[in-house]
Amino acid sequence: LLLNYGSAAFNRLSLETPAVGNYTLTFESSGLFPANQAMKINYGPSSRLYIPIAFNLSSSETIRPEMIYTSLKETRLKPFVALILDGGLNYVMDAARNVTVTANKGTMTYTLRDSSLGYVLFDDITFLRPAVGTYRLTFISGSLTPITQDITIEAGYPALLDVCDNLLFTRNSTTGRCEEAGAYESAVQVTLHDLRVKMLDAGRVFVGTNWNSEKRNATVSLDTFTDVYGTVHRFTNGFSANDTTLMNPVQTDYGGVQEFKNGLNGWCQDGYDVNPIVKKRVDAQTGEQVEYTEYTVSSPVFCREIKYNGTAPPATHYNAGIKFSHPKAGIYVLTFTSECTSKYCPNAIYPTLEADTLQITIIPGTPHVMRFVDLPPSVNENDFRLEPAPSIDVFDVAGNLCTLTNTFISVDISPTTARLHGNVVPLIAGQGRFPALRFNGERGRSYSLIFQLHAYDLKLEYSPFAVRSCETVKPNSYPDEKGMCHCLPGYTEDTVNGTGYVDDLDNYNVAGVSLYKPVVYYKGEGTASWLQALHPYGICVPCSNGYFKPYAGSHPCTKCPDRLDTARKEGSLSPPHNSSSGKLLPGPLGRATKEDCHCIVQLEPPFDSFYRNVSTSEKYKCEPCPSGGNCTGLGIEEIRAQPGFKRVSRSTTRFTACLLPDSCIGGVESTCLAVNNSGHTGTLCATCLAGFAYPSVNGRFPPRCLACGNVGLNVAQFFLHWGAVVVIIAGMAWMNSRRGSDAVCLIKTFISYLQTVSLAKELDVKWPDSAAGYMVFTEKVSSVNMRSSAAQCMLSWNYYQTTGFYVTLPLVLGGLSILYFSVFQFLEDQKNAVSSLRKRAGGKGGGAEDEEDDDNDEPESKVLHSDVLRTKKRIEAMDEATFEEAWESKAFDQVCMIGVMVLWFMYPTLVQYLVGLLRCRRLDDGDHVYLMADMSIKCYDAIHSGWLFLLFVLTVVYIFGIPLGLTGLLESEGKNHGTLGMRFRVGFLYKGHDLDSAWWWELVIFARKMVLVAICVLSSDSAQLGSYVAVWLLEACFVFHLLANPYANQRQHRLEVYGLLAAIITFNCGILYLDGPEGLVNLLLTFCLFAVHIGMWILLVKSLLEEFAAEGRTAMIARAQHDIQLEENVADEFEARRDAGGNESRKAEKLAQLNSIAGAHLPFADNDLLGTIETGTVPEIRAEHLSLSKKLGDMRNNWSQRQTERAGKKYLVDEAHRGNETTAAERWRQQKADDINAASASLIPRQGSERPSWRRG
Repeated sequence: LLLNYGSAAFNRLSLETPAVGNYTLTFESSGLFPANQAMKINYGPSSRLYIPIAFNLSSSETIRPEMIYTSLKETRLKPFVALILDGGLNYVMDAARNVTVTANKGTMTYTLRDSSLGYVLFDDITFLRPAVGTYRLTFISGSLTPITQDITIEAGYPALLDVCDNLLFTRNSTTGRCEEAGAYESAVQVTLHDLRVKMLDAGRVFVGTNWNSEKRNATVSLDTFTDVYGTVHRFTNGFSANDTTLMNPVQTDYGGVQEFKNGLNGWCQDGYDVNPIVKKRVDAQTGEQVEYTEYTVSSPVFCREIKYNGTAPPATHYNAGIKFSHPKAGIYVLTFTSECTSKYCPNAIYPTLEADTLQITIIPGTPHVMRFVDLPPSVNENDFRLEPAPSIDVFDVAGNLCTLTNTFISVDISPTTARLHGNVVPLIAGQGRFPALRFNGERGRSYSLIFQLHAYDLKLEYSPFAVRSCETVKPNSYPDEKGMCHCLPGYTEDTVNGTGYVDDLDNYNVAGVSLYKPVVYYKGEGTASWLQALHPYGICVPCSNGYFKPYAGSHPCTKCPDRLDTARKEGSLSPPHNSSSGKLLPGPLGRATKEDCHCIVQLEPPFDSFYRNVSTSEKYKCEPCPSGGNCTGLGIEEIRAQPGFKRVSRSTTRFTACLLPDSCIGGVESTCLAVNNSGHTGTLCATCLAGFAYPSVNGRFPPRCLACGNVGLNVAQFFLHWGAVVVIIAGMAWMNSRRGSDAVCLIKTFISYLQTVSLAKELDVKWPDSAAGYMVFTEKVSSVNMRSSAAQCMLSWNYYQTTGFYVTLPLVLGGLSILYFSVFQFLEDQKNAVSSLRKRAGGKGGGAEDEEDDDNDEPESKVLHSDVLRTKKRIEAMDEATFEEAWESKAFDQVCMIGVMVLWFMYPTLVQYLVGLLRCRRLDDGDHVYLMADMSIKCYDAIHSGWLFLLFVLTVVYIFGIPLGLTGLLESEGKNHGTLGMRFRVGFLYKGHDLDSAWWWELVIFARKMVLVAICVLSSDSAQLGSYVAVWLLEACFVFHLLANPYANQRQHRLEVYGLLAAIITFNCGILYLDGPEGLVNLLLTFCLFAVHIGMWILLVKSLLEEFAAEGRTAMIARAQHDIQLEENVADEFEARRDAGGNESRKAEKLAQLNSIAGAHLPFADNDLLGTIETGTVPEIRAEHLSLSKKLGDMRNNWSQRQTERAGKKYLVDEAHRGNETTAAERWRQQKADDINAASASLIPRQGSERPSWRRG
């Protein structure tokens, strides 16, 4: 405090980094009371970053940073927490700060964090392959004061191998390989220089002894070899994948595997002890001084010694090394790998270390051997250059061309000759050539050529080498006593007229051409001039093909007879043969006898071939080869069938094209294909072997025979087909038996459509598999034709057996029908007999029921009670209301209906198989005629003739008999087509027809099917004609149907019209398929075909639904009529009961009269008894009286009980309703008429001219 001032000001008072909290400032002065001032420090703005030693994220988790780590491929740091502090070092919850991290060296990754949690947590800071050293991490956030943190990286776990620890090795910065700068010369064995393999951690720091606890090995292997041509080889199982003759040359001790010691292992050359030092020692036994020598160890310490030979000089250390045995020149890449299992490295971080590669180069070594590239000629003319000129390559011990060798090479001749020129040439890059080598020597004598490489003491000898003799100057000749050369038999000097063969002169006289071609050229014209220049001594050429020469001399060869040549022998190509000169000639050339002439067989255009005709007296006569045959020049029996052709016997010359060309292999025996899942046999290979069958879809055009496959599946398919047939026939029977229903006519029309469409597959129009498959399906659901691969595999029937099955099937079914009828008729007769006996017994014994009926003289009531209406009587009442009759089918009716349906269903199949017996094909001029449907069956033999006779009978019985018989059966039933019995038995044939004018229309349908089946069967091999005729027939039937309009049911009419149109479209599509459409056109055609047939199925469903709806309306009207009739019966019964009293009086009077006539009092009698009294004798009446008297008491009780029950069932009618105006019966009749009028007015008639299926009574 200054004098005269009462106050003091603290203008520069400050608190350094104050913590948040309450503070008290105390101002003191001596002699004065102190003054206190309270103040509060709040959180300031963010000022700096801070990394705490420990930070609690929660009560159970505390973050404590670590500062020391080991080097790994990815060294991940423990989590760091960075806090944001204010100027007073107070922890500030600043959530708007992003914090980044940087390192002063190395590669680091982390995720950028912010302070949204009130702190910044770094839990993924990772260093990639860090080197050993100290790293400084700097945490930065905008303008805040950054903070640094130092961490230390120490040597870590081994991560990779390094082989470049050698002054001779350098690492290629581009490829990363370790490469040896120098090259090795190829030798028997090449050992690589000393090298060591070190284990480094991820930061490439040598690990030393740190991991000696692990037993880890290093393995060396050859990765690739690039030869001098640039081809890269990889070795598998010791051989190159590119060249199986090239072996892996690398040979390593211990199998290429060594264990690491102190972090390294070594591969070294053998070491030798050097620098001998003589020392002395005292012998322990003798006490004498003994001198011995010690040597300096020459091998590095990292080498692994296999053994030591201490014998000097010098002592040898045999070390484990990498050796190459006879290596080829090129670049080798060795790979060093290390993999340690958990057994030896239980705590391994990296079980497999990163491999390292070493590239070395092998160059050709010292010349070791000489080899000919171009051999010298074996003969030569004096003083002419050797042609071809000898060419020699020099190779080292490993077979490498010595491209680094340049010197001179020479040649000598032994025995020595007078002149030798051009015998020394330079050897450049291991190759030498003698282009001017020539000499003079004795003619006919053998010599040896000796090639020498003096610098390397190498020799190469070639022998024998001779000057041309007379035989070689004029080949194919022999010398005479004057030294002239004459052509041998089979050879001629005629090179102009074509009798001698000169087209391939080099093939039999190579020496002459190679000798004279380089030095002689005669400028003449024609072949003779050229040959004269080439062969100054003359030439003997072999006789050409088609010529022979039996004598020696220069005259021309003799021509073979017409259509004969010498190209073949015994039917085969004439093999090479030794000619008269001992030379091997092609078979056709150099022939010496006429017997060598053979019928011509040409394998090239114009392919004129002939066979030997031995049926004439002429020995050398040949005939042209027949079409489809492959003649070998031998007789008819040896003619081979061409692939795709077959003949019926070896004695015929007619060959027929097989239906499936691939099934006929050809050959002398006309072999059929019976391998590769095919089993063809028989005539034209169109029959299947046992265990093979035609595929169901597109299996006959052309016929293909495939293996049957699974037996169970074939059995299932077979029975599935027959089960479907039974279900379809049963369904038609059920629909036909529905009273008042004509729906079966729709099913019948649709099946006729299916039968028509299925016939299209009988024509070979190249149906696609999808279309053919649909037709097979339609055949199976519309007929009993069981032709399929499954049936063929199961039964193995031929055409006769299958046809016999079909023609006997109606007879078998007929027999079963008779049996069925007989059994049920017998049961019905027995039932009637039992009923008669009961009735007779009731008349004599007084059965209770008969007594009741006789006692009740009242007429039977037509009124049905509710319990009766739930029984069969209601159905009969419905029928009576609809058809004015009550009828129940008997066994005969059922048999008749099923028989009609089965015959109708079987008819197309019967016609198809019977007509098929007429379609035969003649294969030659003899009796080889076969059935088209089964080429294993011969036509017109005894069996076939029997079938033709049977065909005449079956044509009458089946083909014409079934349509006419069914029509006759329909006519015999009469014209009352509306009766239930007739509709049940034969209604299947006329339901839906216009019965007034076209009840016989089904006969037209039969005729159409018969004609169409005959067209398709008889035109199976003339598909185009058959398709056109079928289309014309269907179009005619379509027009005829529109004109006749035979159906009263418009739905049936519509289904028939569209079915004919669908069939016409189907056959027209077949005609288009014959043209072979491809791609999109074929696809569109198939799509249209399926669209039409799918539409037919939709139309069937629609028509059936409409028909059932119409029948429902008819049934509703029938029920209404029945109810009206029931009410009328009630009214009639009511009136009858009202007059019952008068009737009872009259009955009592009549009974009294009968009692008086009998002369005895009758306590009880029924109507039968009264009849007996009127007509019987006295003893009969007395016996009956005694029987009735015994049962009188019981009968009276029964009679009283029945009367009481019957009285309760009668209708009680109020008599008060009977007025004077109208009676009850009149009122019921009036109500009936009103109801009928109302029902008729509400009925909607069917469209078109279709008649309603209900009838009014």
